[in-house]
Amino acid sequence: MINTVWFVLLALVMSASQAEQKYVQIEMVADQTAVSGGDRITVGMVQNIAPKWHVYWLNPGDSGEATEVYWSGLEGLNTTPIQWPIPHKIPFGPLTNYGYENQVVLLQEMTLPDNIPDGPFELLADISLLVCEEICLPEFHQATLVLNSDQTPQPETISQAQLKLPVPQSWSTNYTLDGSDVVLTVDVAASLLPLDQMSAVELFFTERGMVNNSAKAETSLTPNQWKIRQSTGDIAVNEITNSAVVITYKDPSGQRNGIELQATYQAFNALDNNTSFLYVLLLAVLGGLVLNVMPCVFPVLALKAMNLVHMQDESARQAKLHGWAYTIGILVSFLIIALVLIGLKTFGAQIGWGFQLQSPLFVMFLIYLLTLVALNLAGFFEFGTGLTNVGSKLANQQGLSGSFYTGVLATLVATPCTAPFMGVAIGYALVQPVYVSISVFLALGFGLAMPYLLLASFPVTRSWLPQPGAWMMKFKEFLAFPMLATVAWLVWVLSFQADSYGVLVVLMGLVTLALGIWLLRLSGRVRWSGWVFLLLALWPFYAVYQAQSNAAEAPNWQAFNNDRYAAVMEKDEAVFVNMTAAWCITCQVNEQVALNTETTKKLFMDEKIQYLKGDWTDFDAEITQYLEKYQRNGVPIYVFYGAKDTTTGQRPEPQVLPQILTPAIIESYVANKSE
Repeated sequence: MINTVWFVLLALVMSASQAEQKYVQIEMVADQTAVSGGDRITVGMVQNIAPKWHVYWLNPGDSGEATEVYWSGLEGLNTTPIQWPIPHKIPFGPLTNYGYENQVVLLQEMTLPDNIPDGPFELLADISLLVCEEICLPEFHQATLVLNSDQTPQPETISQAQLKLPVPQSWSTNYTLDGSDVVLTVDVAASLLPLDQMSAVELFFTERGMVNNSAKAETSLTPNQWKIRQSTGDIAVNEITNSAVVITYKDPSGQRNGIELQATYQAFNALDNNTSFLYVLLLAVLGGLVLNVMPCVFPVLALKAMNLVHMQDESARQAKLHGWAYTIGILVSFLIIALVLIGLKTFGAQIGWGFQLQSPLFVMFLIYLLTLVALNLAGFFEFGTGLTNVGSKLANQQGLSGSFYTGVLATLVATPCTAPFMGVAIGYALVQPVYVSISVFLALGFGLAMPYLLLASFPVTRSWLPQPGAWMMKFKEFLAFPMLATVAWLVWVLSFQADSYGVLVVLMGLVTLALGIWLLRLSGRVRWSGWVFLLLALWPFYAVYQAQSNAAEAPNWQAFNNDRYAAVMEKDEAVFVNMTAAWCITCQVNEQVALNTETTKKLFMDEKIQYLKGDWTDFDAEITQYLEKYQRNGVPIYVFYGAKDTTTGQRPEPQVLPQILTPAIIESYVANKSE
């Protein structure tokens, strides 16, 4: 939080520019101005905000800072914390902030001391706030409230502001971490909460980082409980023992209302008796069953069912063996996943189902594997038995080992998916003793294996399958498309982990992979060049690994200070200065889309540009001095200094870049460095 000293210092440094435009105009009002000692009054800070600008709620969201006020002028004055009206979500690029636009009235209760001056007296409010549009500006205001004077009371303004406050409720409320979601549970009778008449429900924790601010809240209501689910933010929820929370909604008339609750953290361990354990096992089996219809798993199941069509004339015993081999392959795979999950959780890792997808290299492995499966299903290649124990040919093995490895493959391709019922079962499993956790995961695997096991174990079920025919080849080819759809989704996942560079190299790797397979289908000497291309297709794994390693290395910038700035300006190389702050929306967006990209990093490296970054999150006199040099009183500001002329030793005039950046904009300014 920004403290009083920060803003007092800022006010002193910027005192010469106080006549500049303010984007927030402030007036102090009270419900009564004729007072006696010991009276309790309600004071309102009316903020009139310039169009397109906004200020912040108690929890500002992804960036920003909340308004603060400090009262003086009367010894013994007692004030309550600010009462915050229900906030709005304010999207800005990939970020979402919480705050207010146009006008907001912040209320405080104030108790006067028993002894107050005779006649009129003045209370002084020192107000610090952050106001943002494309840039963010800290503003420092002083406002007065004169009591026992001719200042007119404004009880109507106060009462109107009170209507915009969330209504406090004493309902028992807790929140828990369920996989990658925060689940808020409110014990309230359905009759008190007509959810069918509520729309646009939004969740606002007062603690910063509890939820993904850009995500939508999902609600459900049972007779006695209201549950709201939203994906987690960037802090460990289980480390926050309690938090106030505001739930906003629209009533049938479109009026936006809010409820304020006090919530406490509760570990996900409510289900701990035998009946509940059996219930969770049932959920796990159902979740495994549903996994079979996921786009990545269904083709594997369908292929095994087609194998049963071929086996209709074989003995029932042989079919059962295949069913159990497939089931054992799945159960062994789920056992390994459970043990890995339990082990990592024991060492304090915050992980859940699909944790391996957090590794871009594993995502790439799945992309390659499912592409091979899709190409095989489409008839693009048919390899011999030497390669059939991996990838797509596992599903076509005729022996029991083929059925076992197909179970492994089914588990592997199921890991990107989360089916209904799975969330509760896995969340429960990960906070239970080891034997309970393993039991739940095995039940999940058994549910995945059940359809094929039933088909293989009971001859009457195999009679439901169609007779062999030409349709089987067409159906097999069709199954390639769900696999390709899964590949497309995994490439999208990879784009968040390895940026556009990772997507490019993996797509080029898939092209190389397909070319290698195509060459192996040819005859003659050229056929063996296919192996070369198959090896080259593995290069993207190294490229992405290297990129991830580089990202974890030291940053490509140096922290700004006057001494370092003077030192780099003495050198011959070009210099790029970035003044930023954690609460600056535009700054954070520019970091993500322009500055912290491989393109810009490579550009700075190739051009030998000295990169300085100044962090103005907290007050820094040197940065403030630099801003004033360019007639700025806020961030961001980006300044590029071209390299020194080799003849004169002089730099060209510095260039101030736009406040909204793209890699192309940065490159264009660097390209003109000699002008």
